[in-house]
Amino acid sequence: MGRTLLHTVISLVLLLQGAFAGDKLFVFYPTPARPQTIQKELARSCPDFEVTVFGRYKDFVLRIKRESPAAIIAHPLIVDSCRGYRTEKKGLYAKKTNESFVLVSLGNPVNTDSLRALTIGVIDFLGRNGMQSFVTQFFSNQPRIKRVTKLEDLLPLLSFNMVNAILVQERFVVYLKSISKRQFSVVALPESQTGILSIATRKSTILDQACKAFGENKKLNTMLGVDSWQ
Repeated sequence: MGRTLLHTVISLVLLLQGAFAGDKLFVFYPTPARPQTIQKELARSCPDFEVTVFGRYKDFVLRIKRESPAAIIAHPLIVDSCRGYRTEKKGLYAKKTNESFVLVSLGNPVNTDSLRALTIGVIDFLGRNGMQSFVTQFFSNQPRIKRVTKLEDLLPLLSFNMVNAILVQERFVVYLKSISKRQFSVVALPESQTGILSIATRKSTILDQACKAFGENKKLNTMLGVDSWQ
């Protein structure tokens, strides 16, 4: 077989592989569930998708730019920043598409009026600049932030006095209390207006496949941190 013909055959094989490959579904949103666990459950529920669940914001957005998956599941602020994607469904928790955040500290409750001099621990789901803007929405002053990638990584920040408080979704406080014997003080904050989680697509024809899978799998929705989809 000549070299030119060999290259043609290889190119044809690669093209056919791409044509018959499943649509890609990329997912990123830190919850108590491990990314590998969510990915396994998603792959079982969505056999027509090639599923990848990410544990880091940077990895997620870089792969989207490089591979342009057919669908993504992420925080609405990420979805809005991704060109070419249309939000199809919004995640609900306690019948709401927005959620409440709280400040959790050890000892006395944090005085939010003095936050300019304080450091707040957060789970990084929007990147450095995105998280700074997100945190600022709750306060008149701009506190310093320290980012981590996993929910449980927030606790060492408190234990070793690396931060004065941590900012988390109110629904995750029960989980934090379940993995720590420390006594927490919890201060309620205004409800976030940015939403919880979104399903967005490039090709609307695949929406029915995804929504059917989520609607029928309560275990999967719990892993993703929502009750249902609207």
